[in-house]
Amino acid sequence: MRNDAKNPCDINLIKVFSIHDYKCGQKYWEDNYTLKTGTFYKELYSQLGNYKGYDWKTYIDSCELWVTETNCNGDPDAKEGPDGGIDSEESCLRITG
Repeated sequence: MRNDAKNPCDINLIKVFSIHDYKCGQKYWEDNYTLKTGTFYKELYSQLGNYKGYDWKTYIDSCELWVTETNCNGDPDAKEGPDGGIDSEESCLRITG
């Protein structure tokens, strides 16, 4: 989809969505990022709908997700406050199993 000459964005040049999320639980990631059924996809489908007559669902499904930033400080057992949180070593262990 190309906009007018004043806003020449070609959405088809965007092939990847960068994800920053701060939880480590497998169920959380499956619930939110499973292709077509995860909350991330459902929200995008819903918000974009048929905007300007474009087939957003097909476009969204064709893009890859890259997790480019994460840690475990959003997990329910992460401590809050300036000295709280889960350190890098613990985050790595949780993320990698």
